[in-house]
Amino acid sequence: MKVLKLLVALFIVHVQLAEAQNINLFARTDSLIGRIEQSDRGMGSVSVFMNGEEVYKRHYGFASLESQMPIDDKTLFRIGSISKTFTATLVLKQVELGKLKLTDSLSKWFPMFGNSRKITIRHLLSHQSGIYNFTSDATYLQWNVQPHSRKELLERMLRYPNVFMPGEKTEYSNSNYVLLTLILEEVSGETYSNLLDKWIVKPAGLKQTFFTTDPAMPLASSYNRTTSWIKSTDTHESIPLGAGAIVSTPSELNRFLFALLSGKLLSPGSLTAMKTISADRFGLGLIKVPFYTYTGYGHTGGIDGFQSQLFGFRNDSVVVAITANAVMYPINELMIGILSDVFQLPFQLPVFKSAVETSPEQLQAYTGVYSAAGLPIKLTISVQDGVLTGQGTGQPSFPLTCTGPHQFAFEQAGIVLEFQPAQHQMVLIQMGNRFVMKKE
Repeated sequence: MKVLKLLVALFIVHVQLAEAQNINLFARTDSLIGRIEQSDRGMGSVSVFMNGEEVYKRHYGFASLESQMPIDDKTLFRIGSISKTFTATLVLKQVELGKLKLTDSLSKWFPMFGNSRKITIRHLLSHQSGIYNFTSDATYLQWNVQPHSRKELLERMLRYPNVFMPGEKTEYSNSNYVLLTLILEEVSGETYSNLLDKWIVKPAGLKQTFFTTDPAMPLASSYNRTTSWIKSTDTHESIPLGAGAIVSTPSELNRFLFALLSGKLLSPGSLTAMKTISADRFGLGLIKVPFYTYTGYGHTGGIDGFQSQLFGFRNDSVVVAITANAVMYPINELMIGILSDVFQLPFQLPVFKSAVETSPEQLQAYTGVYSAAGLPIKLTISVQDGVLTGQGTGQPSFPLTCTGPHQFAFEQAGIVLEFQPAQHQMVLIQMGNRFVMKKE
C-alpha cells in the first residue's frame, strides 16, 4: 500500500472541483490538507487528473512568506528530478529522429570519462553508468548557488573516479542527466530550452512549464523547518540542467505525464522502453511504484526546500501531482491519502502531536555518534542553535522535534528516534523498520 519515496500563519486555500460528483470523492483529501495547514506542516499545491481532465485541485500556504503571497494557479514550483522524465522523453525523441541510439557510447562526446567506451546512452538514462553523482560532493552546498558554465560542470564531475562498472548495478546519479542534457544540445544543435518547447511544451499544450527562470516569473520560494520556516537558498539553474532545473505547476505536470503515457509524445516502442523497469524500479526516466494492487509510473523530485511527486495509474487514466515548497508532513503520505480517495481505499488521517518542550540539558544528553551493524551510515546527533539535529554520514543535517519522552521525529522523511540514555543507544524507526544504534 506504499508509494515509493525516492529527497505560515493563516493559510489561504483555493479549491476547484471540475465536477460536482467529485466533492465527496476527495473529502478525506480535503481533511488531510486541512490538517497539514492547521498544524503548520507544509505549503504547496495538488492536482488530480482523470481521463485527461482535472477533477481536483487545491493550493495551500504561501508562495512567499515574506510578502504573504498565497499560492495560486500561476505559482511555479521547482520540480527537481521530475525534470529527468522530461529529459528522457527528449532523448527518446532524438532516438526516433535518428540522431541518437540507445547503444551509442559516451566516448562519442566525452571520452575523458572513465569507461566512456562502455557507457551507453541507455546506461545514463537508467542510472547504470557508474559515474559518480557530483551533487554528493561534500562541498556541494557551498557552491550550488553559484552559476556554472558547462565546462565547469564537467570539471566537477571529472574530479571523481567511476564508482562501478557500467551495467553492474543501479545507483542514482544526477551526473547522468547533466551529461544527457549536453549530449541533447550537441546532437540537435539546439538549446535544451528550445528542445523542451518544441517536443513537449507545445505538443502537450503546456503554458507554465519552463527550463529557465527570470525574476518576473511567479516562482515560489522554498522553506526548510527548524523551530520555524526558514527560507532556503536557491540552487542555480545552471547546475542541475536537465537533471532538475525545470519549473512547472501540478496541473501542467499532470498534462505532461498524461500526454506521455497516452502516447501523444513518443512512439509506442519508445514508451515501452521508458517503462521497461530494472530490479531497482528504474526505467528510462521513469520510476515504477506500487499502490495496493495498482502500479504507477512517474518520478519524484527534490531541490532546495521543494519536493514533488508525479505518478500515473490505471493505464494513465489517473494522474496525480504534488508540488510543495515547504514540507514537514511527508508528501509521500499525502500522495497515499489522495490515491486512497481516488481508488476508494482505507486511509487513516494523521493526528499531529504538538512539540514537547525540552531543556538544553536534556538535549545534550542525546548527543553523540550512533552506529549499528548492517547500516552503512552513522548518525551524528548534535544541538544547533538550541535544536536537536541529526546527520547521516555524507548527508545534510535535519532538525528533530520532540514528540514524547526521549522521542524525536523528522516528519519529512518519516523518521522517529527513540533514545535510551541509560543503555547509551537509540532506536531508529523508518518505513516500519527498527534499528538499534549504539552510541560510540
